[in-house]
Amino acid sequence: MRTAMLVLALAAIMGAGSAQARDSELNLDINEVMRDGEITSKLGKDVAFYFSGQPTPKVSRTLGDFVTNRKTNSFGRPDATACRWAMLAALIHLQERARQLGGNAVVRRSVYERIGTYSTRLGRSGKGLLSEEDAEFCRRLQANSVPGMYVPDLAIYHYIPGERLTRHYHRRWVFWRAVSQGVLDRELKENFRYIFGIPRYKFGSALRGIVRSLAYRFFPRKQGEAFANELATWDLLGFIYGKHFIRIEKYYATST
Repeated sequence: MRTAMLVLALAAIMGAGSAQARDSELNLDINEVMRDGEITSKLGKDVAFYFSGQPTPKVSRTLGDFVTNRKTNSFGRPDATACRWAMLAALIHLQERARQLGGNAVVRRSVYERIGTYSTRLGRSGKGLLSEEDAEFCRRLQANSVPGMYVPDLAIYHYIPGERLTRHYHRRWVFWRAVSQGVLDRELKENFRYIFGIPRYKFGSALRGIVRSLAYRFFPRKQGEAFANELATWDLLGFIYGKHFIRIEKYYATST
């Protein structure tokens, strides 16, 4: 699925952010937070935020109300810094929700002529499951400030064969998607801390996933959660393979 550039109108209840640290309350100016270069660099430009009192483009369709409640580690940080990071975590959560709504993109030929087409180093080939060519293309759209229009009434139907509804296939899909992200990360790094060339959070996600998956396997009704937590390990292994080991030319030569 080609991911369209989404514009999400988010109405905040108050014009200032409020967060609690210990038994004290700290109010921050949202506009000041949103001008922070480090925060805006992590948010990107594919989902736009509009807060209470700010003018928005015409809303063609309302997709529902979503609530987020994110926390951050405040140890060793000033209260204002901790509150900024808590707000960033909440905004990222809302962005992820917006992206989950999906979409298909119709791109002008002039845009392809300006920034190039989809990468031939990514994407499926034969039985191979490399992907992320759409994510890489959207990053170039953002980097070149290409405007987009969100059309919520556009309906796209995808046929999913039965063999793709198995755990075996989903493990492979998660692994090779992460391989693709690792390949892409060789040139376009994420805004996170790295360990041995791998985003640090992936190690934490995999470790927590292993612990939870083993714990859930003792409960027959928790097998779905056990499988879901297992996938974080496949994600980590795939990213390591894509970042440090896979040879793209050889992959495409043998997967056709």
